[in-house]
Amino acid sequence: MICVMCRPDTTHDTCLTDNCPDISNPNQADDDLDGTGDVCDACPSFPPVKIDAIYYNTLQDAYNSAQDWDSIQSQAVEFTGALSIDQNKSVTFESGYDCDYTANTGKTILKGNMMISNGKLTINGGTFEVQ
Repeated sequence: MICVMCRPDTTHDTCLTDNCPDISNPNQADDDLDGTGDVCDACPSFPPVKIDAIYYNTLQDAYNSAQDWDSIQSQAVEFTGALSIDQNKSVTFESGYDCDYTANTGKTILKGNMMISNGKLTINGGTFEVQ
């Protein structure tokens, strides 16, 4: 997150980015490297997307790495940015997972555009919403 004015937290650091602007977190810890500070992160141990045992921070990174017929699992979080389905492969999105990927009863939200120009995308389980 880019700081454009004084943050309401009490970190009082001088960085240009604060990975948790509303709660004090002086060390800016982000164990899963998803860009959200651990004290603000609902799932600080695992990044929000995975294929088998390999974790990704974005849907696009997971899609780009996916092989034909892979299943991409995403946590019930909100992603910002575009998703381009543009490779000649078939993938399945399983959305709305909890932190440890054991149940997918939540909602994954993509705030941005999704364009499918090649290949096949199947959405299975949970809820996947594009806003």
